[in-house]
Amino acid sequence: MKSFLRFAALALASIGIAGCNAPGGAPLAANSAAAGASAGRVGAEAAARSAPAQPQDRPGLGTGYGERRESRVRETAFARESQSRPWTQIKIFYNDSAGVSATRERTYWADSAKSRDGLVNVSLRGEGKRRLRMSAAGRFFSEPDYYVEGRPGERYSIAIENRSDVRMEFVVSVDGIDVIDGRPAALEKRGYLVEPNRTIVISGWRTGLDAVAAFKFTSVRDSYAQRTTGDARNVGLIGIAVFPERGADPRPYLEREQKRRERANPFPGDRPGGFAQPPPR
Repeated sequence: MKSFLRFAALALASIGIAGCNAPGGAPLAANSAAAGASAGRVGAEAAARSAPAQPQDRPGLGTGYGERRESRVRETAFARESQSRPWTQIKIFYNDSAGVSATRERTYWADSAKSRDGLVNVSLRGEGKRRLRMSAAGRFFSEPDYYVEGRPGERYSIAIENRSDVRMEFVVSVDGIDVIDGRPAALEKRGYLVEPNRTIVISGWRTGLDAVAAFKFTSVRDSYAQRTTGDARNVGLIGIAVFPERGADPRPYLEREQKRRERANPFPGDRPGGFAQPPPR
């Protein structure tokens, strides 16, 4: 199955994006009886006390839908090695300073999020192209988790570097939302194509072939995920799934050659012979 991908290039624009409010419900009929009014107030107060915490009560950062930015792309054909099993995945958790400091895992400073094989580098860039502060929590036999510290209101971009010598597709999600179609993310969806030894920068939610809506750190209540799906369970997480092209091995040349030699057969013949003959000229 072929997937269609987009390759992004950045440019800035100053056109704003305005939101809209959902229509309200029908008004309730007023009750003239004092007892009825009092009972209504008591019932409302009890419901308020028992209601679960709303998204606006959650601390920390989410990612909102920012202003329009020019970002021209084109669609191209690409066949994956596997439609739903990525070569590797990278997770980057983000939050404000207090949220990142509260993590219980032992972390160490990192300049970027790296795949275990070193073929993929991902960093978050704030305004002025500065790299956002990142730390990592190492785990045995799995990719480490990475943590980035953001600031409310700041715009950011996701920079992805393909260090291999083959083309690869990157499916990217922010807060559980696919960055291309703005709907709940899935591994089978299309992603961005990155050429060998190249870097792309994804600066927002794609709104068409020529523009994105900038990623901006905001409250959980105002996150794009909460406002479009009503689901904020995955807020604070950026995911990158990596898919090599069909028939291409992204491992370095010498590693591929070593694997080929390890698969060599010491006895490939199938019938007896005489003596060694000189090779044909």
